[in-house]
Amino acid sequence: MPIPRRPLGTLDPNTISRRELTPYKRGQIVGARAAGVTTTKIAALLQIPRETVKSTISRAPNRIDGISQPRSGRPLIYSPRNERLILRLIRQNPSMTYAQLIEQSGLQFSRSTFTRLLKKYGISNWLAKKRPYLTAQAVKARLKFAQEHKDWTYNDWKKVIFSDECSLERGAGARRVWVFRTPQDKWHKDMIMPYTKGKDITIMIWAAIWGNEASDCIILYGDDEATRGGVSARSYLTLLQEQIPTVYEPGRIFMQDNAPIHTAKIIQKYLDDEVISVLEWPPYSPDLNPIENLWAILKDRISTRYPHLKDIGKCQAALDEFADAICKEWALLEPEIIENCIRSLPSRMKVVIEAKGWYTRY
Repeated sequence: MPIPRRPLGTLDPNTISRRELTPYKRGQIVGARAAGVTTTKIAALLQIPRETVKSTISRAPNRIDGISQPRSGRPLIYSPRNERLILRLIRQNPSMTYAQLIEQSGLQFSRSTFTRLLKKYGISNWLAKKRPYLTAQAVKARLKFAQEHKDWTYNDWKKVIFSDECSLERGAGARRVWVFRTPQDKWHKDMIMPYTKGKDITIMIWAAIWGNEASDCIILYGDDEATRGGVSARSYLTLLQEQIPTVYEPGRIFMQDNAPIHTAKIIQKYLDDEVISVLEWPPYSPDLNPIENLWAILKDRISTRYPHLKDIGKCQAALDEFADAICKEWALLEPEIIENCIRSLPSRMKVVIEAKGWYTRY
């Protein structure tokens, strides 16, 4: 194979100093040697060390298309015994910091070494998920509930009217924003996701879902006679008296959580007097209520579709427009989204049983 000649004093444009040869360059070397050109002449013509030419030729049979074979890499600086120690420490105390891990292990490795070791076992450092505090009694009740309803199908669950209240704060629920930028643009105003300090306009709502249907979204106002002026059992009773006739019918089951206003005597008396079938709900179990997923969707849509709300200021007009946006977006929720939430109930029961009543991914 002929090698193209170059004027003396010029460099091969394909040669990059102190870097490995390209597959093309290796092909030139192997081809020239096969044509009978000596290694010394190949080195001179291509302006590369003779030893590089010799090693390229000797390794050619083990390469495919001139591509380098995987390297063995740098030898590990930790032993299997070190690995076992580190894994044992984090299993005993998953919430420890890297600094504590280094101190308690007594191993003077860099943080990146600990990171690589743990990654080999699929372990990373994550922010702990937030969930309501579960007592042993609550765990037992959750497990019992899941076991009692593990065989319920969608046809059983679609008869349940899942109700709940939700507090929506203006601006809350916005997704994290990802931007394309250079390091120099890091603090440019267009690359920042601003937030306001302190409490913004907040509205409390009530709604219910069943099957693939939803009730109206009801704005909850405080009870002037209540100690703090918030929603009380009396104001909740008024809501039920207005809304239960619009959503309940024989054969359905009404669900509400164990909030104090729900368990008040006047509420229990109303449900008994009206012969409303009620689903006994385990405490501290928002992960089992499918309407919680709709609250998240509702907050996201309001933040996305009404970005101007945050610029109006704190006034009655802003409060009214925020309330209108909430009710409008709730009414626009697609029936298939509601149905999918209800269809997740059998899976929720299963994971609660697998977790023995403890926390789940929902």
